[in-house]
Amino acid sequence: MTNSQCCNSTASFIATSTFEFLDTAETYSASVSFRSTGLVEALLHDFRVAFTPYQAHQVAACLIQAIGHLGVSLTNSYERKTLNLLDSIGQWTQLILPNLPAPEAGTAELRHQGFGPAFVASGVFRDPAPQVAFEDESQAIYDISVMPHKDAIMLKFGWVGWIFTPNEAEWLADQLWTAALLAAKQPVYSIST
Repeated sequence: MTNSQCCNSTASFIATSTFEFLDTAETYSASVSFRSTGLVEALLHDFRVAFTPYQAHQVAACLIQAIGHLGVSLTNSYERKTLNLLDSIGQWTQLILPNLPAPEAGTAELRHQGFGPAFVASGVFRDPAPQVAFEDESQAIYDISVMPHKDAIMLKFGWVGWIFTPNEAEWLADQLWTAALLAAKQPVYSIST
């Protein structure tokens, strides 16, 4: 028996919730899971996206930042709950990032600009599990952005946009962080020959 056979982790995680299509009475299922592939998957209705653990952490942090900027734009101040949410970014960062390898340059960084309703985090992610085969894997990329949108939060993957209530966005961030933490805590064993 090799080390990889006896020491493979079987950790898994899945969380589901029901979200609302804003301005309608319709709901849809949302889920976040950690897969044996080491990737974090989000399923929103019938839209699936996979993240590396580092990418999942970045998206979660940007969702919380967008909630904070939305809160300031709506109330013109930082409420205690907003400050606690913003503090959670540092806490999750300390738990997750020290256990992850550094990402490839330009494949997982979301850049922030603006304040309040003008806040936007955007960048380009390399798709770790593309639905379409690419001859050159470097072409498997998509634009991603997170921003306040009226009294909600918008998360865009290329041309596909999702609008969440602040509570939904917070739930999504918490689940992405939980899955990223599980991924970061997975042991990495080298097999000696």
